[in-house]
Formats: sequence, structure tokens, C-alpha cells
Amino acid sequence: MFEVNVVHKPTFRERTLFVTIEEDGTMHWVDHSGRFGHYGGIGMLVGDGKGKLRQFRGDKEITDEQAEREKQEFTVTVPSENYDPKPIRSIISRVGKPWIAGWPQQECAALHDLLVKVYWDRVNELVFDPFPSP
Repeated sequence: MFEVNVVHKPTFRERTLFVTIEEDGTMHWVDHSGRFGHYGGIGMLVGDGKGKLRQFRGDKEITDEQAEREKQEFTVTVPSENYDPKPIRSIISRVGKPWIAGWPQQECAALHDLLVKVYWDRVNELVFDPFPSP
């Protein structure tokens, strides 16, 4: 999973998305910003002291089922035939996964740039409250 922050400079707005890329190149983009903005603001996880996490949207607690429905509603799937997966696959193959393991800054930036391009080409128009075209 990769975190992608897209900045729309003309409006000074930013959007955070989480991208999961399957082995076949299919991408699943979870519109984190749109999801939380649409459903009452900032999301929060709070431990209950018994090992379970409680999820909140603003000041309202939501169930695990509600959270899963939100993720499905705010996920855009991009099949590999809708973009060129080779450059992305090349970086991941060369550097390794997971990204959290400590990728070099240059590789992180290169992957982020490629993912932002896919965002503008394939995802922006399908998210909640899309940015105007740059």
C-alpha cells in the first residue's frame, strides 16, 4: 500500500489516497480525504483497553461494517490495461516491498510522481468532489 498526496495548486487543495497494487497491476485507490470529508470529518481510532479499536467519524462512533462500506464506496479500481504498469512495476521490483521498509528518497519520489500521473489520468474524475482539471 502506498500513500499518495495530490496537491491541486490552483485551489490550494490537497487529497490523500491510499493505493494498493495487485500482482497483475490492478490498482485500488481509497479516497481517504473524500471519505472522511463526506462522512463528517476527521476519522479516528481509539483503543478500548481490551485490544479492540473503536472507529469514529467526527464525534460519532461507527461500526466495522460501516467503515468497510465507506472504503468500498470511496475506492476507485484501475485495471492495469488502463495505464502503463511497467514503470511502476520496475521500481517496485528493483527496490522491493513493502515501501515502509525504507525506500531511498529518490525512488519514493519517482513512484509518487508515477502514481500522481495515474491519479490525474484515471482517478480524479471518479473521486468524491474531484479537482478541476489542472
